[in-house]
Amino acid sequence: NIAADIEKEELDLYHGLSGELPIKNIKAAKVVTIHDLIFLRHPQFYKPLDRWFYRKKAQHAVNNADKIIAISKQTADDIQNFFGIDKSKIEIIYQGCHPQFYQKATQQSIDYVQQKYNFPKRFIVAMGTIEQRKNVGSIVKALVNLPKDVVLYCFGRKTNYVYTVNRLAAKYGVKDRVIMIHDAHFSEIPAIYSLAQCLLYVSLFEGFGIPVLEGITYGIPVITSGGSSMQEAGGDSVMYVNPDSPTDIKDKIELILSSPTLRGSLIERGYTHAKLFRNDKVADKIFEVYKQTIELHKTKL
Repeated sequence: NIAADIEKEELDLYHGLSGELPIKNIKAAKVVTIHDLIFLRHPQFYKPLDRWFYRKKAQHAVNNADKIIAISKQTADDIQNFFGIDKSKIEIIYQGCHPQFYQKATQQSIDYVQQKYNFPKRFIVAMGTIEQRKNVGSIVKALVNLPKDVVLYCFGRKTNYVYTVNRLAAKYGVKDRVIMIHDAHFSEIPAIYSLAQCLLYVSLFEGFGIPVLEGITYGIPVITSGGSSMQEAGGDSVMYVNPDSPTDIKDKIELILSSPTLRGSLIERGYTHAKLFRNDKVADKIFEVYKQTIELHKTKL
C-alpha cells in the first residue's frame, strides 16, 4: 500500500511519475507528472473501459496534486482545457532522453547491428510502437515514389496495426521494402541511427515525442509531424510534414537523401537544440519544483 508506506516513512513529498497519485489522502506534499491526455484528444485509439479508467485516474491526480508537471506546453494546455486546472498549478518541464544518445556508437556495435539486420546501403527508420496513432501507413505510401533501393525499417512493439501496414505494403507493391523489427534491444538504437539515412516519426499526436529528441541528440536527420508537441521537441532542427500527406513525407525524405549539406545542417542544429533537454537541466528544474511544492504545502497545513 503506497499511501501507508508514505505515511510510515513520514515523507515530505511524493511524486507520481506517471499520471497518478494514491487514492487515499496523504500528508506529504504531492507532485504528479502528466505525460499526455491522448485518451481524451483521440478517444478512437482506446477501448471505452480504458478511457474511463485513465480519465478517473488523471482527474484524481490533477485535482489532488499541489503541483503538476507537464512534459510539454501541449500537455499543459490539454490539462487546462480538459480538467479546468488553473495554469499557475502547472509547471512545464521537458523530458530528457537516455544518456546512450549523448555519444557515438562504437564501431563494434555498428558492425554488430549491420550483421544482425543486414541493412542495405540506403534505409530509413521509423521508431516506436507500430500502432495506428504512429501512422506508419503514410510512410509506406510515401515509399512507393522513392527510389527503389530505399528500404523502410520499422522498429517497435507489434500491435494489430502491423497487419494493416503489411496489407498496404502489398497493395502498393513495396512489401519487400518494408521490414518490421519487434525485438530490437534499446541499446542497439544508436548504432542503427549511425547507419540510417533519416529517422521518421510522423505520429498523429504525442505528448512530447521522445524519439524526436533521441534522434537530434544522437545526430540523425529527423522528419516528424508538424503540430502537437513535436515542434517543442524538434525546434528548428528537424523537417516537419503533414502526417496525412504521403507526398509531403516523400518530398522531405528525398531532400535529405539528395542533399548532404541539408543533412549536415539538420544534424548540427539538432545538437544545439538537444542541449536544452539534457538530464542535468531537467533534474535542476524538477528539484526546484520539489522545493516550491513543499513550501506551498506547508502554507496549506
